[in-house]
Amino acid sequence: MLRPQDVHEPMESPSSTIKVGLSNGRADHGITVWNGFVQYRYPLLPSLSVDLKASVASLSNGESTVTGASDLIASASIDIGPHAGGVIGVKFPLGNGGRSSNDLPLPMDLQPSLGTIDIITGVTLGLGRWLVTAAVQQPLTRNENRFRAEEYPATSSFERIASTAGFHRRGDIMMRISYPFEVHQDIRITPSLLPVYHIADDSFEGPSGESVPIPGSQGMTLNVNVLSTFTVDDGRTMDLSIGVPLVTRSARSDGLTRAY
Repeated sequence: MLRPQDVHEPMESPSSTIKVGLSNGRADHGITVWNGFVQYRYPLLPSLSVDLKASVASLSNGESTVTGASDLIASASIDIGPHAGGVIGVKFPLGNGGRSSNDLPLPMDLQPSLGTIDIITGVTLGLGRWLVTAAVQQPLTRNENRFRAEEYPATSSFERIASTAGFHRRGDIMMRISYPFEVHQDIRITPSLLPVYHIADDSFEGPSGESVPIPGSQGMTLNVNVLSTFTVDDGRTMDLSIGVPLVTRSARSDGLTRAY
């Protein structure tokens, strides 16, 4: 959901579609991340479709490797005008964000899922050839993470990661500014700029149960992305996408930051 698409055209297909994908990223603290997903779209009406997307993740930093189911996202997309579209969805966790290794809780950076139920809503507008998407993602629950950095020895890389026991993740306001253009009748390139504003400092539960803010976790992340779409035939397309951050927050306690 919230993928850059041409709102000047009808829904992608009058029939149901299946998408599968695989991605690789480099996270903080030397962590390598692999993600995979499968997504099913079913058109209810010419201007309304529903999507179901399931994902898995594998994360490794040399000390620990964690693999598991990530999230299930159910969403509905609608054309709300000749140059506009909207989406609303709910993200359900397939894990609780509380995985452990050697009887010690792991940080959020090594959790396959955030472990929260989130609501996601957004709108895309076509302004000439430009596409502008604005969206909000708001967690409705907390996860079951119990990671405390002080429980690890000073020789561990985890000792330098922010504690997230009783983690309270705040919401995000996102925007995507895209300009798709055709380089061939079967190839479309879409460069995008993606600012994400984390609306408040995240927090964790201190030793006495008090809420402790994580300084620097509020603020802006700015990413740049290039999406290439190749039409294989009338029924199949292939996407290749790469993204990197230009600006990051000083504290990314949710573990979602990627170097690429």
